[in-house]
Amino acid sequence: MSWDASLESIPPDFVANIMNDVAGARAHREEAHREELPIEVEVIYDGPDVASVAESCELSPEALVQAHSTTTYQVAFPGFAAGFFYLSALSDAFASVERKQLPRPVRAGDLAIIAGYAAIYPSNDRGGWSVIGRVLHPKKVQEVTNSFATYPAVRFVQS
Repeated sequence: MSWDASLESIPPDFVANIMNDVAGARAHREEAHREELPIEVEVIYDGPDVASVAESCELSPEALVQAHSTTTYQVAFPGFAAGFFYLSALSDAFASVERKQLPRPVRAGDLAIIAGYAAIYPSNDRGGWSVIGRVLHPKKVQEVTNSFATYPAVRFVQS
């Protein structure tokens, strides 16, 4: 039997049914993944911009920390550097935070926000975002930022 003859014996809906099964399994897996609890990142809110960010958001520094650490962020898209991800807030409480006029040195693990987004700098660099804290365990920065590629949601936990 030739290859062409064997293809003729395949029922017309066979391939379509397999493709539908694969698509259904993928959708189920993605839906289950979205329902996972957010990854929790321990941070210390001691950044140089806590006071100015709080003022721009019309909050006290304590209220800023409370609001930031109780907000769930969605991993939105990767940024300008490997391991840098834009994390979008589910509220617009931080939408008024603007970019710094001049980029300045930032450290790996710095927690920063701008215009409703949060991010963790994955390496020492220069940046224009407002730094409000840092990852508690600096040696885990790479592990944390790499996990953003697979986890759909993030919550920052005050340490």
